Amino acid sequence: AEPIYGVSGLCSSSPSLTRTDDAVGMDYSINSSSGAIASDFNEVFPWNEAEVITDTAGKFLLLPEMYFRVGVNASNQITDIAVSKAPSGNGNWYHVDSFAYGCYGASVSNNKMQSVSGVTRQNATTRTALRDYASNNGSGYCQLDLYHRTVLDFLWLIEWATKNSQSIMTGRIYGSGTVGNSNVRQTGGTDSVATPSGFETDYAQMRYHYIEDYVGNLAEFVDGICMPNSGSPYKVTADPSKFSDTPTNMNSTAYNAPNTGWIYALGWDADNPFLVMPVTTGNDASATTGFCDYMYINGSSYNALYIGARSSDAEEKKGVFYRDSYNASAAFYFQGARLMYIPS
Repeated sequence: AEPIYGVSGLCSSSPSLTRTDDAVGMDYSINSSSGAIASDFNEVFPWNEAEVITDTAGKFLLLPEMYFRVGVNASNQITDIAVSKAPSGNGNWYHVDSFAYGCYGASVSNNKMQSVSGVTRQNATTRTALRDYASNNGSGYCQLDLYHRTVLDFLWLIEWATKNSQSIMTGRIYGSGTVGNSNVRQTGGTDSVATPSGFETDYAQMRYHYIEDYVGNLAEFVDGICMPNSGSPYKVTADPSKFSDTPTNMNSTAYNAPNTGWIYALGWDADNPFLVMPVTTGNDASATTGFCDYMYINGSSYNALYIGARSSDAEEKKGVFYRDSYNASAAFYFQGARLMYIPS
């Protein structure tokens, strides 16, 4: 059987996760002086088969085909996750096809979204317009979507074994170094980082396995979801042809959106795998419980979702799992995007 790497404790109050299966005993170390992170996971599947590729739209991290085991309780809360090259043993396993995740935050050139180093990120643009810029690259290109972001979030949780993402890397530049303040960094700031995951120390700009600004600098729109009011199901789809700012042709999740609050647990719907959103929230002014990140349910249905901390934020509540929503026509200075390629 193929090795299995997992964690449990995803709906416990403690941010710490317990390593399971073949992940037991694996670890990492963070060099705060250089920003380099040495991780045992760089040598195992799927991290060791994730390949940086370049095409006409820029640089991407190509993830291999993989399988996830997902444990869920009676309240639709995810309790444990694991990844492997092939399913084995007990549990419910879900297949993920290979896909490419933009290594850099999106820029736009000749009306096409790009993933390139050394440029200013596109901002102050609606999710609809960003969707068009992405698809202008041709078949298979789209902007960041909920399905594939969830896959990366699962890998993040398994590797670091904590729900408190900011205990690993903050990704924010506010107050970092001597000249950071609230200036948005150009892409490529982490090109000099010596390890697949790590951060540069002047501004704390970070990357996760070659994906720069996995959190930080700009919040990023997420497609394949329309945000509801609290108490109603999320509207989701994994089909890029159905990405829209209205919920027509999207599916309803088996669980409802919680109230605005600190994220305590993520929800799972077996009929809509990897279309994962918070299912339980609560109060946690000290940011020490659960995921240590916040979710806002703003305004009326159905709003656009965006994730990640913007450069001007210095709050603890905006890490990898931060979720926010606003009218789909919003085009704020702190909102950006990311390019994906999904083979047919």
